[in-house]
Amino acid sequence: LVKWLAEMWDAETGGFYYSKSARDNPEFLPDLESTGQALSLMDNSGLSDLYGGGWEDMLPESVTKKLGEFVVGLQHDDGYFYHPQWGTSVGSSRRGRDAGWAVDVLKALNIRM
Repeated sequence: LVKWLAEMWDAETGGFYYSKSARDNPEFLPDLESTGQALSLMDNSGLSDLYGGGWEDMLPESVTKKLGEFVVGLQHDDGYFYHPQWGTSVGSSRRGRDAGWAVDVLKALNIRM
């Protein structure tokens, strides 16, 4: 699990890919939902318990900083979080899901906006 999660993380953007096939396809980028799901997987699998109880304890500060920058960088003037791959022309369901994942990640990182 640790190896797979590490392979899904993109050090350049700070986000996670959904799958290896997405990571290996230049048409796909890391996204908020995949990032939130990867972090939730660390908690829900019990993996983060081995490192102090939460993924914020498990991951080095350099990684959590990059995660925060990734999420904050996706927020637009209207308050929603938009992925560069999809832009702002998305439905309310996509906007809502991304906002929810963003809030969860920022809250866990203690980032106030």
